[in-house]
Amino acid sequence: MTKRIDSLEKSEVENMFSRIKAEIGNAAPDGELRQLIATMPAALFIKDAQSRVLLMNPACVALWGIPFDAMRGTDGAAFFPAEQTAHFLKHDRIAFDSGEYTVYEEELWHAGLGENRWLQTHKQAIYDEQGRPKLLIALCADITERKHAEG
Repeated sequence: MTKRIDSLEKSEVENMFSRIKAEIGNAAPDGELRQLIATMPAALFIKDAQSRVLLMNPACVALWGIPFDAMRGTDGAAFFPAEQTAHFLKHDRIAFDSGEYTVYEEELWHAGLGENRWLQTHKQAIYDEQGRPKLLIALCADITERKHAEG
């Protein structure tokens, strides 16, 4: 990642979410949207209604330290400590159940670095025509340096 993002402005994230939501439909993103997702400096991931990872952009792969091919179709339980996985899944449910845009801070184990990193995570749920949870679009930024400076 050539540009480090310490935090994301809500309007910036909402614009990205709106574009992704408008274009994603029932299929995986392609063309211009796929290129946008691949080149954005913010870590983006998309999960299904069961919190299984469907998509991660390269910035997310770098931030999490886990290849997409390993994460695809999983809830991440094999890669993160149990308490972190439970926390991630709880916040997925909150986003799905509330239908609201959610933002929070959390720790994520980065096996490649051998340490926890602090993330600011933004989540927005998408629903099908019957109002059932369909997808969870999420962006996260590494705020570890900021958290360490706060003491």
